[in-house]
Amino acid sequence: MSFTLFWPLFLPSYSLPSVNGHSTLLTIATEFAAKARGAAMSLVAFCFMGGGGIGTALGGRLIKAVGFEQFFSYYGLALLIFSRGRQRLRNM
Repeated sequence: MSFTLFWPLFLPSYSLPSVNGHSTLLTIATEFAAKARGAAMSLVAFCFMGGGGIGTALGGRLIKAVGFEQFFSYYGLALLIFSRGRQRLRNM
């Protein structure tokens, strides 16, 4: 089964959580630091942009090393592991 046939199905599952996560983290940051709202929003934006740049750089190197299909398999497995870990921490 080729990944190129199914990539349109993965795009919404990749982009929608990041959009929702961005607005959620901005809301939490502005509530957490109400007196320093500008600094909190700047820090959140900096982390998103810096993380996006670092993630793109590392992802590009991994894709070059292992290929798209294996990279997205690793990515999916990591998402599953992190979501299960988060669920377990929430239930403690």
